[in-house]
Amino acid sequence: SLYDQLGGVYGIAPLVDDFVDHLWSNPVIVANPYVAEARRRYAKASLRFLLTEYLCDKTGGPMVYRGRDLKAAHAGLRITEKEWAAMVEDQRRSMRKSSVPDETQADLIAVIDGAKKEIVAAPAPGSAAPEAHDHAH
Repeated sequence: SLYDQLGGVYGIAPLVDDFVDHLWSNPVIVANPYVAEARRRYAKASLRFLLTEYLCDKTGGPMVYRGRDLKAAHAGLRITEKEWAAMVEDQRRSMRKSSVPDETQADLIAVIDGAKKEIVAAPAPGSAAPEAHDHAH
């Protein structure tokens, strides 16, 4: 399984730790005022735990993700395509640092991409892209 290829929870947890550190300080992502507010309300350790549990579950491991569904968890954050791309690059950087083989990296990115429609906010019909509104803050 992908879970085993990643080294199980002992491979996934340090990968998530490094990824969350990048995510927490990524200037593209933290420029989103809704994300910045969420960072003030939630502990980084909570994100690490939930993301580790989620990836262990979605890659075929024995854990069951017990967090909120992704759409509810990301509601109100107004994540843009640009922020999503920055997050994926942070994940790739963490996988390279952990020496995850290229094929396994591609498989994990496919798992992550499966969640995109639940996380990236689509602009309302007839409205400007979310980035246009974020600059007002």
